[in-house]
Amino acid sequence: MDIPLDTILKSEHLLLKVVSEDDIECVWSASRVPGFTDGMTWDPAEKKEEIVDHIHQSITEWKEGRDFGFSIYQKELKECIGRIGIRRRDGDSVWNIGYWMHPDFQGKGYMTESVKMIVEWGFTVLQAKIITSEHASWNEASGKVLQKAGFTYVGHLDCGFVKHGKEIPEEEYSIKKEDFIREN
Repeated sequence: MDIPLDTILKSEHLLLKVVSEDDIECVWSASRVPGFTDGMTWDPAEKKEEIVDHIHQSITEWKEGRDFGFSIYQKELKECIGRIGIRRRDGDSVWNIGYWMHPDFQGKGYMTESVKMIVEWGFTVLQAKIITSEHASWNEASGKVLQKAGFTYVGHLDCGFVKHGKEIPEEEYSIKKEDFIREN
């Protein structure tokens, strides 16, 4: 799967661009907010250089066709406001999305708009049959985003992942290609 690194997805308010070093300040700023990464598998970087390493890893994974990471840009402000990615989960047919929004931009509908874009791209370009997503059980806002984007609730996971030795419960959602096509 050879998808160009200059891929840009566009909607009314947003651009999704391949992650780059232009996004370092956004990632750094968001991850300084206490508790921001509590429901995520990653911890905040201790130094900005660590973010650069992650960006290079993301670009390698993009080139390998297994994980496609985008930075979310608000068109009017022309600045990065979050991240969204879609990664291969099971063969070529099942993909999984993950996302976060900078706290300064939460609650404005941008993440729902981003999820809808990445889902459409996943079904049309990646030829996914099913797209899944999970969120920490306490993060109800992420569940609402998925529901607004057409996802169906699958169930509760007592241990979605382990962070700092603690099991983090998650809620799982999915959307099938045929359901997406029918609704759009």
